[in-house]
Amino acid sequence: MSESRPSSRDLRKRLLLLEAEAYRLEMNSSLKRLRNPLEHLSGAPAMLGLLGGAGGGLGAVAALLGAGRLGWIVKAIPLALAGWRLAHQFRSMLARRRKH
Repeated sequence: MSESRPSSRDLRKRLLLLEAEAYRLEMNSSLKRLRNPLEHLSGAPAMLGLLGGAGGGLGAVAALLGAGRLGWIVKAIPLALAGWRLAHQFRSMLARRRKH
């Protein structure tokens, strides 16, 4: 009986296909998280309630964030920070041009 062993080229092909599939799955997972960034906060009230006790302030804050009531703030903060960075870079660019 002859046992057929795959060549090293076939093994490399299979490895590349598996790596490509792993990257595709990772990108798909990342895109899902980007499309719904607040989905992971749905379990936050339960987890933070354990830390704050029955009347803890952490539980109330987590409930507000988890319920999506302050979702617009969570989305607006990164945009504001990006705008701040852009404005700072623009100002430094103008300052460099004025010096020259």
